Amino acid sequence: MNLELVLPKPRQVIPQYLSRAEIALLIKNCHELRLKTMTMLCYGCGLRLRELTHVKVSNIDGQRKTIFIENGKGNKQRYVVVPETVLHQLRVYWQAFHPTYWMFYPRWLNTQPISPSGYTKALRKVAKRIGLEDKCNIHKLRHAYATHQLEAGMPLHQLQQQLGHSSIKTTQCYLHWLPELGHGGIDLLANMR
Repeated sequence: MNLELVLPKPRQVIPQYLSRAEIALLIKNCHELRLKTMTMLCYGCGLRLRELTHVKVSNIDGQRKTIFIENGKGNKQRYVVVPETVLHQLRVYWQAFHPTYWMFYPRWLNTQPISPSGYTKALRKVAKRIGLEDKCNIHKLRHAYATHQLEAGMPLHQLQQQLGHSSIKTTQCYLHWLPELGHGGIDLLANMR
């Protein structure tokens, strides 16, 4: 006797992401310079948590406006484009802290990168204070980056490279979250009379 059990597909849940106004509110309320800079870099470049905490000073190229990500997911390397606003914030941060190896390090130990929990706890504290506790974490900053870039017209293949996705299919999931950006279909019945 051979029974084939067909299970229903898991329901796809569209993740929440922060609006541009919520991102602005979050950054405005990051009063500590390190936290503000890390949050702007994370959102402004769509970085993953480990990529953010392991940025090296030597991997930031202000002339080319890029950051070299040495060990992305799957140990992959890539360059990400850094917007001028984020580059300016990195310069302000550098002038205040003068990091030499790791861009972001624990307060008393500049020979190691800041721990992921060190950043996430500080971010969570700010999010809670401004009422975004349930909506805000580092991955939702990344989702917001991707969604807002698509809304602004960034080509899908460019977003794929910026996010470090191996497959365009991974990046295409953002189109499902924004139906108005999908295929750009037209009303086929509008002119039929």
